[in-house]
Amino acid sequence: MNQAALSRRSPTWGRLSAYLQKREFWLYRDTAAAYFGDGEAFFRDLIEHLRQAETYIFMEYYILAEGTVWDEIFAVLKERAAAGVEIHLIIDDFGTLTRLSDGTLQAIKDAGIEVEIFNPVHRYINRLYFNYRDHRKITVIDGYVAYAGGINIGDEYANRIERFGYWKDSTVRLTGDGAWGFAVQFMQMWKMLGRSFPNEDDFYRPRREGPKTEGFCQPFEDGPLNNPDDPVEAAYVQLIASAKRMVYLTTPYYAVEESVQEALCIAADAGVDVRLIYDDFGCVTTLPYQYYKSLQQMGIKCAAFNQFRPVLNVILNNRDHRKIAVIDGHTAFTGGINLADEYINRKERFGHWKDSGICLHGEAVWSFTVMFLQMWSTITGMECNFESYRPEIYHEEAFKKDGFVQPYGDSPLDGETVGEHVYLNIISQAKKYLYIFTPYLIPDNETLTALCMAAKRGVDVRIVTPGIPDKKIVYILTQANYEILLESGVQIYQYTPGFIHSKSFVCDDEVATVGTINMDYRSMYLHFECGVWMYGSSAVAQGKEDALITFEQCEQINMDYCRKKNFAVRALRGALKFLAPLL
Repeated sequence: MNQAALSRRSPTWGRLSAYLQKREFWLYRDTAAAYFGDGEAFFRDLIEHLRQAETYIFMEYYILAEGTVWDEIFAVLKERAAAGVEIHLIIDDFGTLTRLSDGTLQAIKDAGIEVEIFNPVHRYINRLYFNYRDHRKITVIDGYVAYAGGINIGDEYANRIERFGYWKDSTVRLTGDGAWGFAVQFMQMWKMLGRSFPNEDDFYRPRREGPKTEGFCQPFEDGPLNNPDDPVEAAYVQLIASAKRMVYLTTPYYAVEESVQEALCIAADAGVDVRLIYDDFGCVTTLPYQYYKSLQQMGIKCAAFNQFRPVLNVILNNRDHRKIAVIDGHTAFTGGINLADEYINRKERFGHWKDSGICLHGEAVWSFTVMFLQMWSTITGMECNFESYRPEIYHEEAFKKDGFVQPYGDSPLDGETVGEHVYLNIISQAKKYLYIFTPYLIPDNETLTALCMAAKRGVDVRIVTPGIPDKKIVYILTQANYEILLESGVQIYQYTPGFIHSKSFVCDDEVATVGTINMDYRSMYLHFECGVWMYGSSAVAQGKEDALITFEQCEQINMDYCRKKNFAVRALRGALKFLAPLL
């Protein structure tokens, strides 16, 4: 019911919620939310609600540090425990390593508080598990009130002591039905640590109805046991990609996956007011010197808090991969088709050659005229009067209006990966289906993540690759990406009659793009490329029809196909991933 109500109100945010709900993170209504941007205000509110606890208190913190804040909280917890309130506490061993003495820990236990230490350092010091840390900050009171955010329990979080200057942090309080989401998260962690509760799970459900509110909330979690699923990154990318007016970010460490950064850049390019604050010292080993200036140049309003002072650099190779024909300024062609016999199957190379192109009539042709003239001027060194190539009229007879079209070009010289941004935007906005033709399926991490996210949120994602390769090494690398896509629900088809050279996307009966841009590193970053984005055009339906016919001529790939390859082939696939930018 809640999911349907949200989708009716906002289809965009309904899709994000649906993605999270499929991972069993439930959507709640009847929940009031309060935001705290100050540690002292948070602790005052927390203590007030702890005093009102009647049945139980769950607390899970990465850092619990001795000091005045803990003294005040502990005094309330002792009083509540003495009154018969059930109290459970999880603390991370590494986070509290130098902040909590054995004496204080024993005093907590003596007060009747059940304590569990997450991932004791001495136990896993020589293993990978040492890196698994419980970084959550959660308090749940009677299943009706819950807190979650960045604030640990320590005096510096309330600025009662100074560490690294003024400490700025935030958390949120949920009152009502949504608090149960955090209660469930705590209970799952408690049981995972081998502990049990004295009562059945239903005992811990709230005993009061939540306040009637118009909004929605959806607590969710993430961790290494989810891999390769990543709900937090998926939520971040979807939030950024769906923004219309503004995105404001505050983070202590800006060392994000490229998918998040690309989403920020796309949002900024679309006119969204994107603002980012990061701590310069926190990023001193992860970002170039004065990186905030680079983000500003991308269109992101960025400020580095408490600036630091170091150094960094970069370099590459290019080809003109465009296919453009312009006639009289009113007609233009582009797509994957080069000028050679195999492209129209007058001779056979790699079986039947499957490709695609697009023809434009009218005003949009001017974009391709400019692209051509710019390249001409660059190669020859001759300046052109572009306006002299603009037709006085586009055609004696007016062309029929047919939706919207937007030609675009990509260049390795401007620092903008336009082709990739177009692909990512289509992938992130897909609601029902997404059909992709590509000869080389060698996506970078952000594109791979976006494809997996789309499939996981219920989009019918189908990708067609060649059945007969033109480059065997590249073909092996293409197949190396099948498994992770299949695991996420993406459907892979290989064109049985021969070679797919088409570079096209069709999405939701609304949007399509056709061009020269392969899904590989060279096309995305090194080559001069071009394409046409279309909305509401008859070409979208034509592209879909072609895709449906093509699927019937393909072999659908399953997981057995990937795993039945011998060890040598699988090892080669892994090794080739390191060489992807060179292929």
